[in-house]
Amino acid sequence: MSKTWCPLPWIFQSVRNNGDIRVCCQANPSKSKGLLKKNNGDTYNATSDNLEESRNSPTLKNIRLQMLKGEHPSTCIRCQKEEASGILSRRMYENKNWKNTFPIEKARQLTDQYGAINTSEIPLIYYDLRFGNRCNLKCRMCGPTDSDAWYSEHTKVWKTDVFQDSHGEVQLIKKSNGTYHTKNGDYDWIDSPGFWKQIKANAPNIKHIHTVGGEPLMIKKHYDLLKAIINHGDPGNVTIEYNSNLTLLPAKALKLWKFFKSIKIGASIDGYGSVNDYIRYPSCFKKIEKNLDQIDRFFNNITVWIATTVSAYNIFYLTNLIQWKLKKHFLKVNPESSDKPLLTTHPLHNPDYLNVKMLPKNYKIQIKEKFDHFLTSFPGWLKEEGFSKKQSEKLHFAAQKMLNGYVNYMNSEDWSHLIPKFWKYTHALDQIRKEKLQDVMPELYHSISSTRKDINFC
Repeated sequence: MSKTWCPLPWIFQSVRNNGDIRVCCQANPSKSKGLLKKNNGDTYNATSDNLEESRNSPTLKNIRLQMLKGEHPSTCIRCQKEEASGILSRRMYENKNWKNTFPIEKARQLTDQYGAINTSEIPLIYYDLRFGNRCNLKCRMCGPTDSDAWYSEHTKVWKTDVFQDSHGEVQLIKKSNGTYHTKNGDYDWIDSPGFWKQIKANAPNIKHIHTVGGEPLMIKKHYDLLKAIINHGDPGNVTIEYNSNLTLLPAKALKLWKFFKSIKIGASIDGYGSVNDYIRYPSCFKKIEKNLDQIDRFFNNITVWIATTVSAYNIFYLTNLIQWKLKKHFLKVNPESSDKPLLTTHPLHNPDYLNVKMLPKNYKIQIKEKFDHFLTSFPGWLKEEGFSKKQSEKLHFAAQKMLNGYVNYMNSEDWSHLIPKFWKYTHALDQIRKEKLQDVMPELYHSISSTRKDINFC
């Protein structure tokens, strides 16, 4: 099995919140951010460019050749680092999903010596579409590129009304009612007639769409996409996959979902109770739990997994989330009977001052000790919760692999020089939101506080 092969550069297209086309979202930490460039250096953008033409961009051709030679493309650095730490990467996940549809042997056969493909022979079957940045949350690891709810707080935290995105500087304009909008409509690419014409033309080939926002369930154009596939494609053979904060479950979504082969939802939940609400402000964990319960009881073609972003804020509290999830005994949310992991986690790479590598040494030790204690007592806890011996062994192995992987990743580098930036940023948000880190995450607070006499926090 190749350790560099991934089917995405052949069958997939990814569109950022601003319409820029990229290799995939995992390529964002790379130097190029995975953006697909034309020969003149401009970035392909879904607003006006030909989506098919971008599939043979110089970047994608080079990546294909490298993968087929067994080389690691520099754009794929995130997957490489995660795999090196024992963490399940996007590359591994996609290989499993598409091994029968598009194996490496087929790629070798249909890729020419320059890395180009005939797009008629290999139609686009898989899309990742970020429909602008409309959102109802302003998560601490997020920002204005992915959530318009962040606009006002961005100006307060960073003392500026501009921010950077892959296409350049974005200017915020304050309206008379005190809210903000972007000066140039930077996230309105979804209104482009050209994009919708191309999607409708390719609808019969589509097998899988991964859609994100912002929050996709509150974005009108996302519903237009579902209708386009229903009217022009074969929805009974199409999977719609979401990343959603699941703070809402609109009736119009439930009405349209019944036409599709399957609906898969990665529920963005980063902790149990107040931990999640602090990170994914201003979410309400009880509301999310209610929506999960509704999905779990009533919908046959919907499956959900808990998609957890592991950051400096929540790594210590992962075990609490594991126990909550197992106590619920969900039927469709990372069910124990499926091949889904216990939690579907991924490490936060940016911003770097929220990455787990920046935590002080004493807290890293504390985290490992907590994980070790949890893993020792876990089998007994599972037995008390009514899990069979076979289930317990499977769950214990899964938890051990996940937690040890994050300990390895956390300890792989020392980024403690970023602690002052973490502290300043967290304190600024706490003041704006009238929250306190010490009330929600006392262990993290006391660990960071203890470093202040050793580090310049000015």
